[in-house]
Amino acid sequence: MDRKTKLMQILYYMIAILVVIIIVCFITKPDLSIFDVPSSVFKIVQRNRIPTEEDMKELESSYEEVYSYLAEKNTLKEEITEYYNQNQTYISCSRVNAAYNSLDEKKKEYDAYITEMERKISVFEAKYNEYEELLDNIPKFAVSLRRELNEAFRERLDTMKASMLEVKAIYQEDKEEIERMHAEALERADYFYNRDYEPMCRLVNAEGGNTPDMEMCYIARVAENREEHPAFKYYTLHDVMYAPGQYSTVPNGIKATPNARVRRVMAEYLRGRIEVDMPDDVVYQARFPQGSRKDDPWKIMESGHYFCYY
Repeated sequence: MDRKTKLMQILYYMIAILVVIIIVCFITKPDLSIFDVPSSVFKIVQRNRIPTEEDMKELESSYEEVYSYLAEKNTLKEEITEYYNQNQTYISCSRVNAAYNSLDEKKKEYDAYITEMERKISVFEAKYNEYEELLDNIPKFAVSLRRELNEAFRERLDTMKASMLEVKAIYQEDKEEIERMHAEALERADYFYNRDYEPMCRLVNAEGGNTPDMEMCYIARVAENREEHPAFKYYTLHDVMYAPGQYSTVPNGIKATPNARVRRVMAEYLRGRIEVDMPDDVVYQARFPQGSRKDDPWKIMESGHYFCYY
């Protein structure tokens, strides 16, 4: 055997050994760190399977989950908008603050839905990218197969992708709008509270500082009903309190320091945290009946206060 033949045999043996080593590494994926060489260097790319209808159904299911959350988000946005409009429309402190409280609670729900929807969008995008890779990994020589699968799935994929981009743009815009409404509602609630807290404490203290907590709220609500009632031209609590001939205690007793209980109850009331069942057209509070229905007052208290309709 000549020298050239021997060299060829040795070369064949080395190639065979190398092929065996590659196959073993591919199957066992050994830890090569002992050689200070990352195993990723020896990674062999395995061709992925082709996409199936089941893959598409899984992607579409993820897509539908996003849209189910989008519908709930829209419902919450409508409710938040309604409370925002109330907050911006009312001119009495407790109502402005109560509307903000309701908005704030709904916003917490909204934020939770947005967080979950963002997670579901991420899941959809991951599945979408995976599906794209499955399509791209179809061998280029399999021309008819690539054409068939792309025709079968591409239109559905493109439609979902375009729709998901639209969803992301809409919810991001809505999210910014909700944040704006929340901030504006809080600002208005704080403004009315800071404006009305001290004068309301003084009014209630003068009119019924020793009455039960709810009766104090009734006294405050009558004043606020006058702010809101269309028959009166009072637009602020100050207008109500200093209207000629209305509150006899104001000129004489308004300077009295409100007691601690009045301050505590009024803080809760004006912040909209005490529910008061008084009708909006109860606008008189005195120790005698008055109004068009003076023979049918809304309530007569043990203190001698009559709460009467307009």
